[in-house]
Amino acid sequence: MAGQKRQRAHHSSLIDAFVSGFAGSGGDLPPGRRRISAALDLFALADLLTRPPDQPIPAQVARLIRKRLTIMGSTVDGPL
Repeated sequence: MAGQKRQRAHHSSLIDAFVSGFAGSGGDLPPGRRRISAALDLFALADLLTRPPDQPIPAQVARLIRKRLTIMGSTVDGPL
């Protein structure tokens, strides 16, 4: 559990550093950029589901997709 909190804090600090550097260099980030980013992540994760079902990746990816959808305010019950 402590490792997950540390990982999230590290991830959050990387995002903050990117946003600060990007905006400081004149970049314009759209409103809702985190939600857009999360949606794009879902496309990449969904592509991983095309691997053969006997590999462990699809089960891991399905958990990540469910978690991401829950964070985004949606739910998925049953198989993906």
